[in-house]
Amino acid sequence: MSGAVFENTLKNTESTMIEVFKTNVTKQSQAKLLADLICLSFTGYRASFDLEDCDKVLRIASDGGEICNAGVKALLESFGYRATELEEDPAPDATVIETNEEAYELRI
Repeated sequence: MSGAVFENTLKNTESTMIEVFKTNVTKQSQAKLLADLICLSFTGYRASFDLEDCDKVLRIASDGGEICNAGVKALLESFGYRATELEEDPAPDATVIETNEEAYELRI
């Protein structure tokens, strides 16, 4: 694991929810403090930063259901940082077909 990535671990289950945020966190010490604060503030959350990524990515996983994006963003903002949700892109070799009710991913 890179020195720029911090992770707090819990057991992994099939129902894990994951959210990814673009941040303006730049220092390892900041990332460690924020990851620890997220895990203390939100029961069941795991947080890790990838400061080597151009988006200074924050990944949050929760085994306890939905992730409160607004709460995570507010926590970072209370310390002077920004966090913006990154949308999940389909796989590069996938075509997405949307119908009235569902989206399907086709791999070619």
